[in-house]
Formats: sequence, C-alpha cells, structure tokens
Amino acid sequence: MIDLYYQPMPNGKKVAIFKRWFDEVGARPGVQPGLAAGADFAVDNRTLPPAEPERIRKIFYNQRAIPVAN
Repeated sequence: MIDLYYQPMPNGKKVAIFKRWFDEVGARPGVQPGLAAGADFAVDNRTLPPAEPERIRKIFYNQRAIPVAN
C-alpha cells in the first residue's frame, strides 16, 4: 500500500486513512480495467535522468495563457 493513504501521528506511528475504502473500491471488477488503463505509460520518477524531472516540472507549472490571434 502506498504511504499516500497513511496519516503520520505525533507519536511517530502511521494511521490508515480511508485504506479500507480504497481497498474495497479497488477490488470491484468494474474498477480493475480503469486502474490498469495507462499502466504501461507510468514512469518511475526515480529512474529518470536528473534533467528530466526539471523539464517535466517546467511543462506542468510554468504554463501561461497566451491568446491566440484569429
């Protein structure tokens, strides 16, 4: 399970938040094809060359609305 579904507590332990719900919904037969869609496009960011995450970040976060002349 991904740490995204866990909430750190002040005592250092992690408490599962919505874990049961994610597990139940993810187990539904109709959800399985949706979860599998695009899995071949997934990239492990830890395996990218050092310049690539910066290039991706610029594409996503430095976009500006530029009017298109008609």
